Amino acid sequence: MYPNDLAQSWYRSAVVYRIYPRSFCDCDGDGIGEVAAIISKLDYLAQLGVDTLRLAVDDATYSAETDVTPPEGFCRLAKAAHARNMRVLVDMPLASTSDQHPWFVQSTADSPYRDYYIYREGRGKRAPDNRKVDGRSAWQLAADGHWYMHEGDLHRPLLNWHSDKMREEMGQLAEQWLLWGADGLCVDIVHVCPTADGTRGGFDTDAAIGYVREMVRTLRRNCECALVVDVGTLPPSAIGGLTFADGIAFAEHIQDRVQHIEHAPNLRRIKHAFSRWQTASFGRFCCDLYWGTPSSPRAVNLFAGAYTDYRREAACTLATIQAMLYGTPVIYQGEEIGMTDYPYNDIRTLAPALPAICHSPFVCIPFINRWLLGKFAHRVGDNARTAMQWTSVLPNAGFSATTPSVPVNPNYTEINAQDALEDADSVFHYYRRLIELRRDARVADIIARGTYHEYYPTHKQLYVFARSYKGMTIVAVCNMCNDQVPFTVPNRIAFNDAELLIGNYEMPAHLGSVTLRPYESVVYRLK
Repeated sequence: MYPNDLAQSWYRSAVVYRIYPRSFCDCDGDGIGEVAAIISKLDYLAQLGVDTLRLAVDDATYSAETDVTPPEGFCRLAKAAHARNMRVLVDMPLASTSDQHPWFVQSTADSPYRDYYIYREGRGKRAPDNRKVDGRSAWQLAADGHWYMHEGDLHRPLLNWHSDKMREEMGQLAEQWLLWGADGLCVDIVHVCPTADGTRGGFDTDAAIGYVREMVRTLRRNCECALVVDVGTLPPSAIGGLTFADGIAFAEHIQDRVQHIEHAPNLRRIKHAFSRWQTASFGRFCCDLYWGTPSSPRAVNLFAGAYTDYRREAACTLATIQAMLYGTPVIYQGEEIGMTDYPYNDIRTLAPALPAICHSPFVCIPFINRWLLGKFAHRVGDNARTAMQWTSVLPNAGFSATTPSVPVNPNYTEINAQDALEDADSVFHYYRRLIELRRDARVADIIARGTYHEYYPTHKQLYVFARSYKGMTIVAVCNMCNDQVPFTVPNRIAFNDAELLIGNYEMPAHLGSVTLRPYESVVYRLK
């Protein structure tokens, strides 16, 4: 059923915890989180049950001179994680670099680094052509009067993957991370390989996959490594060449923050995206199962925006769906305690994040409209980069001893890791039980290898699906709204005896004709 490489990949059975180091923990008192500080929280993560860390590392960190000593903090973290039987993955951006990157700084007209980027002469004072990326001109004027192609809103110079020298050096950087202790890399192929004429959406996906495949083949000649590829909103039909990847992250279920500025999620759209990828990935590759990223709003706000007093239940339901689907769960920092969006209430605090959320005429409207401000505030990616909330008894939520460089959500007095650890009924312990359940001998094979079948795909409030393997079946029933919803078990499984595996209410609903409570979720094993 599975290709040999997929069956043998450790990533297929992993549970990943994704960290944005700048907002996770500060141990040196400068107000900025750092990789070395993560070591102090490894026991906390081990108690949660995760076995893999994924770090979002800025390109300026890994692109510094690679012939000198390695980043000491990362090496110590990798060693400490391995001592606890944890693996470490590192995000490695492939499409672009910062404009402060040594390569770009040195990419003057006569420099060998010139070919590392995509430079063109303009049409007088105008850009070379009318191509756009993410709605903005694809071109930015450089200091020497030439134009370079950049990555939309972020203004990051795009790399020229047709340059043999650039690809060789990128491969050396990747190998360096593995030598420093990384167990694998997470790469993003979105915006890699722009086409010469801007056709096919402006990027040549087949060429990008081919270049990444060759880089990975070279890496694996020297050492073992896992590879996770982020394909963004590309459809499953466009990634047939990614058979070398251990995991694939898709973003089809993430709402566009401008087009879908309304707060209520479209559950049918979300279910359709998951079902599509569950079917397409089965037996071929392993999907990342995630709700949040360092650049998207908090999961409970984005996917359960109407949770009101049911924050815990909503967070647990999202966790249930994530843990019971086919693939590798990826928990973003703070989700395990139910962290929420930052309460932006002033244009001065929201303004720095505005370029990251839209390029529409809305940004020109004075924010005297509180409703509009609220809608934008809940679509700001910086919501996921607020300080991790460790405790209620220390200033700044225990993130830093000094004023943090990132906002601290004032609700840390109610939502924090210390209180969650002490409360047996907290979101943290529900996540922990779900992770234990994925490894339970009764259902581990079903979750890891079972087929997927969805019930009631057009239902606007319920997400009900079954996983089956060798005559064994589990059924997950999830109410995704803050109201009571009647539920009748599908005829196909109505006459089976059922064993309750987990539920997010004290007295979980029976698998029959019942009324599900707000954001209630239950998982049963059919006997």
